[in-house]
Amino acid sequence: MVLGQLLQILQKKRTFLPETDELTGGQDLSAHGYDGPIAVSYGFNVSSFFKDYAIPTVEALGEVINEDNSDETPIGGTFQQLSVFPGTYNRPYSANSYLWPNQDRKNLHVFTDSLISRILWNDAEDDLATANGVEYITANGAEVLNAKNVILSAGALHSPKVLELSGVGDPAILESLSTETSRQIFAKPYTETELDVNVFYALKNDSVTIGSETNAPLIDLVPGQQVLSEEDLQISAQLRANKSDDLSDAQYAALQKFFEDGFAQTEINWSLVQQEDGSVKLDFYATDLHTYSRGYVHPNSSDPTAKVTIDPKYLSAEHDLWYLSRAVAYTRNITSTEPLGSIIDSEVTPGVNYSSPEDLQELLRPNFITM
Repeated sequence: MVLGQLLQILQKKRTFLPETDELTGGQDLSAHGYDGPIAVSYGFNVSSFFKDYAIPTVEALGEVINEDNSDETPIGGTFQQLSVFPGTYNRPYSANSYLWPNQDRKNLHVFTDSLISRILWNDAEDDLATANGVEYITANGAEVLNAKNVILSAGALHSPKVLELSGVGDPAILESLSTETSRQIFAKPYTETELDVNVFYALKNDSVTIGSETNAPLIDLVPGQQVLSEEDLQISAQLRANKSDDLSDAQYAALQKFFEDGFAQTEINWSLVQQEDGSVKLDFYATDLHTYSRGYVHPNSSDPTAKVTIDPKYLSAEHDLWYLSRAVAYTRNITSTEPLGSIIDSEVTPGVNYSSPEDLQELLRPNFITM
């Protein structure tokens, strides 16, 4: 499935509310849906800092300003689209967007206090496994619900457990659970996360007036080729060449292609934070989007109510923390570029004492954030 096809599917789920202020103009209205359950809008009363300093600085760095990142061009500085109702910052969620509008439908049945234990399968057809229902547990014991289609959306911890207890996964794990393998489905459920860190710079007194935004109004989606120097690109290639056994061949090939083809490897969210004394800090929330580390979640036994075993294996791939340190260093390129450079007072976090990749990695190791 190509990006354009995926976006067409997403459009059906959205209701775009393009009301905007001066900052967020130029939307591609054809790239959005207008009758789905999820509201998509922009922040209002955004500080003029983003128009006067952030956007011109991104352009001065040689990046593009992409006024609507829903149009198959998710690279460069772009205005944050929020899954919220406009002006209220109330988020659409399963109750107000799915359940309540459809609660009177006769074909909607919601089961509470019910734990899915496994997926049920039809007899094999051409060695393909086809789901035809689920088994679930209530206070009355195990019950069965027959279905034509089964959509698994049980969260990062419960989904792998349901799959493996249903016979989908690594045969070695299934054997330890005394679970029969379901036909030719031998997928390995992995865990993967991006790495994030907040980088703060103090702005000169009275240089900006903060707005009423409650989220980062501007996102900068940056390829590795923009973040890294020529020397760092060579180091990156060397580190990425070391494929971990935890990473499947298909996943590894996809990650390599993402990087080499100039997909966004870094996301930098720009926001302003007002301090108690009235001063303002610029917060760059920097992210390594496509990490190479892989962990796992496995059930401990065939008991669906038992807790799972989790090992996220954060930082098991050397490239991940190294690249995050380079993304932090790239924020220094941003703050030394005009017009933003003229209102930067000082680097607060991590601070100028952390200059080398090794220094930054030492700081980041106990302080990175996962999402």
